[in-house]
This record gives sequence, C-alpha cells and structure tokens, in this order.
Amino acid sequence: MMSRDFRHINRRRLPRMEMRLGAGFSVVSRLIGRFAGKPEFQCATRDVSVDGMRLVSNRQIPERTAVKLWVTIDGEPQYPIDVKLAQDNPDWTGTLSVQKWMGKRLTIVPEQPLAESGWIRNVKMSNQLPDEESVYKEKYRPQFHVSARRGYLNDVNGPFYLNGMYHLPFQHAPWRLAESGVVSEKYFGHVISKDLVHWQHLPFAFIPDEKATNITTCRPMSGSAVSDSLNLSGLQQNSEKPMLIFYSDSQGNQNLAFSTDKGMTWKKYSKNPLISNPGEDTHDPRVFYHAASGKWMMAFYKGKGKESKTGSINLYSSSDLLHWEYRNNIDGIGECPDLFEVAFEGKQSEKKWVLLSGEGDYRIGAFDGMTFKPETEMRKLDFGKNFFAAQTLSNAPDGKVIQIAWMRGGEYSEMPFNGQMSFPMELTLRATKKGPVLCRKPIESISKLFDNELLKKDKNLIPGLKGNLLGGIKGDVVYLKTTVEIKSSDSFGIIVRNGKQSGGTDIHYDSAKKTIDVNGIKMVLEPIDGKIVLEILFDRSSIEILGNNGEMGISTCFSPAQIKEDEMILYTQGGELFVESLEAHTLKSVWAAK
Repeated sequence: MMSRDFRHINRRRLPRMEMRLGAGFSVVSRLIGRFAGKPEFQCATRDVSVDGMRLVSNRQIPERTAVKLWVTIDGEPQYPIDVKLAQDNPDWTGTLSVQKWMGKRLTIVPEQPLAESGWIRNVKMSNQLPDEESVYKEKYRPQFHVSARRGYLNDVNGPFYLNGMYHLPFQHAPWRLAESGVVSEKYFGHVISKDLVHWQHLPFAFIPDEKATNITTCRPMSGSAVSDSLNLSGLQQNSEKPMLIFYSDSQGNQNLAFSTDKGMTWKKYSKNPLISNPGEDTHDPRVFYHAASGKWMMAFYKGKGKESKTGSINLYSSSDLLHWEYRNNIDGIGECPDLFEVAFEGKQSEKKWVLLSGEGDYRIGAFDGMTFKPETEMRKLDFGKNFFAAQTLSNAPDGKVIQIAWMRGGEYSEMPFNGQMSFPMELTLRATKKGPVLCRKPIESISKLFDNELLKKDKNLIPGLKGNLLGGIKGDVVYLKTTVEIKSSDSFGIIVRNGKQSGGTDIHYDSAKKTIDVNGIKMVLEPIDGKIVLEILFDRSSIEILGNNGEMGISTCFSPAQIKEDEMILYTQGGELFVESLEAHTLKSVWAAK
C-alpha cells in the first residue's frame, strides 16, 4: 500500500509543520495491499493543515476521485481525511497543522489500494504556508470579510471575547470546496482578532474525534462558544480561564470541548455527552448567560421532520456549564437559533429579548429564563439569499451586541476556497410606528480600513444631465452611505463594478413600488419623511445593504465578470433626486500583511 512516512522532525528548525497536499496532489508510493478496518501505520505527531488535495494515480482511479486517507501518529490511527484527488498538477494546496505531534512519526495511508502514482511526492512537511504569495489575493477573495484560507467554510460557531481578543470558531471542511455529508470533513476552524476587522488563523479548534470507535457519530457539528471567566466548570488548569465550545454530534447529542491555552489547542470533555439525545432531530446548541436567574442557558434546535421548515428549541439551564437541567420547549423557530438581550438605541437600560432563527426570522419579547413571550409578529432581519446561522458575540465589551452571519450560498468560481462570513454588525432596537425593530450597523472599526474618500452633500441629480457624483472614486472593495430625498424621481440606483465590458451590478430603487432590487432580490423599503438612507458594503464577491439606518437589510453574493471593472454610478430616472449626503471610501485589505 502506498504511504508516506515522516521521520526525524527537527523541533528547532520546524516550529510549525504542515503537510502540503496539492489539489491534484501527487504522492508517489506503492500499493502493498489492502487493509481491513483501521490501518496500523507509523505516524509522526504534528499539527497539520491540509487545504485541497489531489491524488495522481493510474487510470484505475479517474480524475477527481473521492479517496479516504488515514493520518496515523506513531502507528496509532488518528482520523481519516476524505479528499477528491485529481490527475497530475494540483489545482490548489491544503495544509494541516501538526504542531501537537512534534517529534513523532506521521504516516498517511489510503484506505483503499491505489495504483502507483505521484501523490506521495506532494505530501511535504514545511514551516511555511504554501502559496503564501498569492493567498488572499485571488480574484474573488473577500478583502474585509473572514474566509477560510483553503476549503469550505460554513456556520458561525459561537464568537466570543476574552482578555482583549475576539474569537470566531466556524464549521469547516478543509478538503472540499462544497458542502458535503462526508463525515470526516467536519472540523471547527478558528480565527482571532483584536478589533473584529484584522484576523489571524489558528490551528483547527478540533477535528473529527481522532480515536472515536465510531467516527460517524462523533463528528463535530455546529455549536457555540463561551469563556468560563469564573471557572464554574472547574476545567481551568493554569492561569488561563477555560474557553468552552458546545457542539452537537451527528446523533444529536450535545457535547463539550475546552481550551486552557487561549484557544491554541482543544480537548473534548471526557464525560461527553452533556445531554444525550433521546432519538430526536436536535442540534445547534446556543449557550448564553441569563443574568436575572443567574444561570447559563443552552437552547438547541429540535426539528419536526423534513417537511417542516420550522421546529422548536429545547431549553436547558446550568450553574456549572457541565450539568444541565431541562427547562422548557419554545415552539416556532428554525435551525441555528440565537436568543439574546439587546438595548434600545440611546437607552442602554431599556432592553428586550430577541429570538432569532438561522434564516434571519426574529421576534422581540420577554424571556424569564423559562419562557419566551413574543411581543411582535415574526419579522425578517435580512432578505438576501446569502445570510444564515447568525450568532451574537458572547461577552462583548461595553455591553454591545455584535452579530456575525455565514453568507451561505456564495459562488467563487475556480477559487481554492468557498464561503465567507458577513461583516460584524452592532445590533440595537429602535421604536418605530410599527413597533420595535431590530437594527444593524457596521461596527465602528470599519473606519480603520478607510482609504480613498469621497464626500458630497446637497446635490440635485437630474436625469439626462452629465455628471456622476460617484465619478471621483473607484474600487472593488468599498464602503458607501447616502441619504437621498426622492422628489420626482421614478427610480434611482447605484451601479457597482461597472465597466466597458459589463454593466455592473445595479442596486435599484423603485419609487412607486417602494422596493429595492439587487441580484433579483426585492425588499420593501419605505421612505421616512420622504428620504431613503442606504449603507452599502461591497467586497470582491459580496454586497451587504442596510436600509434606513439598518432597519432592513440584504446580504447577497455575486461574481463580477471582469476583475478590473470598478466604476460606480449614482443615477436617477424619470425625475429629480436630491442627494442630501454621500460618503464613499475604498477599503484597505485586512489581509495586506499576510
């Protein structure tokens, strides 16, 4: 059987080691035979990151064939890697951090016999990330949104703040570019930031249970994270307070993993599961603190079958984050729920609770630690097709409520990554004629990225006359905010990524229908005192639109045909538009120093 064995690892020369596997990934070796069950191989222990691998083999294995490779350490199987391997030259290269196995022998072996090929040759140990010069500079790579370095990114899994650092765990399939049910692809990625803008990747928070007898039932699914600042769990081992990740497995049990070294390494709790599943469709545990009762709460989704889009949440409480007591079931909510308290803008002492589903549907009401009593009808936070699994940040400074979502469903053609997060948004409640609404605005730290600037105010825009108020600024990564008075305009809009070879993407407002339309998505946006306020964040492959100071929103992904087409146009049709204010900034890349 073909395998690759790494020995004689020098700790000083390789403080960080990676296994490089190319997409189309050649590793030359020989098939000695076929093994039954778990392989007995020699492996070196190290933290390895693998992003996209290809296996070059004989015609016996067609191009892009799904293959399972086993990683073993000192002869002990750790976990399988399911990859699609292609012929000859790799499309992209993946990495797996192996630091925790420093000084040991690591072997990678295919589970099934493979004809002699070049895949072994492309498995390498290195203390440098592959493709360092090109990563985060790709055509459709988000420049101020979190994305995985390589592979597939999805659900937000519990952002939290501790000791000056923001942590963002997320679900991750490092060997695939699309969502897949392959069980050994369920990882938790982990990025950190001091300002929620500039991010640094850490090793995987954890991988599919390395030594589980049944890896299918123990893969980490979505969840949430908190900091145990009072060490209620008793898991603290040094001066660092424990970080806790709560997650579901594929059998619907609720589990715990923890870190005592600032999130660099994670251990699964030895007494998992915390809550056993009696046989229901349960997942997505959201853990938060309820100050009024002095209890930690866990709310996780309970499905009603494949035919139902909504289900309910099971609610549990705990005093030590380890032992949980059932409290109640709250009906009428979708997957990936979040339950949080948020203040009215300008009135920090006046708060309500919000129950939010992964699809962005929410209700405002009261929560006493047992029952949620809605005080509004179901409303929509975001009308876009690329908004899902949003979570608020635990323990945010200054009592702020900050939310990050997964921009599900984006397309990144021919890129070595797939998926991105939304830009972090601060949430507040606002009293309106229709009752309280949940509003969003970009966090203040976005101003750190402002580069070229354009400011205009008190300008009349008349159709047919030459002149473009946005003519003085170009870019593929831009922040824009404008307040306009509709006057006699039948419609108006902002075209982004416009150029000679394509018409750009039109953010269009119909004055009669009172709707905004972008990428085929329509949202009702009624003028307030005859005015419309639009705040727009667009990156290389995404647009986030906030209407009327965040009362309504659209998150949408797009793929501009030409990378160099970066003009913007503000236009009106059928009548006059008064531009009360217009502010635009090109944005610097948060990855510029990577």
